[in-house]
Amino acid sequence: MFEVSDLKYATLATLSRCGMIWFPEEVINEDTLYESYLNKLKNQRLDIETIKFSIDNNDFLSYGAQQTSQTTEIISMDTFIHSSLMMVGTFGHLSSNVNSPSDTITSRVLEIQRICANILSRHMKSDGLVALTLDYALENIDHIMEATSQRLILSFFSMMSFSVKQLLEYESNHQDFPLTT
Repeated sequence: MFEVSDLKYATLATLSRCGMIWFPEEVINEDTLYESYLNKLKNQRLDIETIKFSIDNNDFLSYGAQQTSQTTEIISMDTFIHSSLMMVGTFGHLSSNVNSPSDTITSRVLEIQRICANILSRHMKSDGLVALTLDYALENIDHIMEATSQRLILSFFSMMSFSVKQLLEYESNHQDFPLTT
């Protein structure tokens, strides 16, 4: 993936082969980025990436150790089952109105993420803390690379996603003391 400031030297062939899409900063403003991130946080489980990474990591390690594909599938399935059972054991007691343990996990994870999104949304308004901090960072702080509002916002989203994942991990590891609002 390449990040460019414009398409000055790109040909139509390059665009079609690479499947490039370019949006100038004027089209996608801060409010659009905030809204997109908050919608993702409310509707897509962030903890799924961790489970997929664990499975992929075992596949890679098995391949490196010259394991057969059948062994790799068994290891991957064992990892998935182990991760799923840990999550079910943790979240299974939280919601009695949902039939499937998988549904219970999903609903609890999304509930926590929605709470986080609602709290963050208060600060992602044009006069909110995030916008004021962004303005301050662009105007008053020296940066090694060229700082753009989109780059800073996306970095902020990465940090927030990491923090939400930490909350989800805490919730899964501390069933004695579940998170409350």
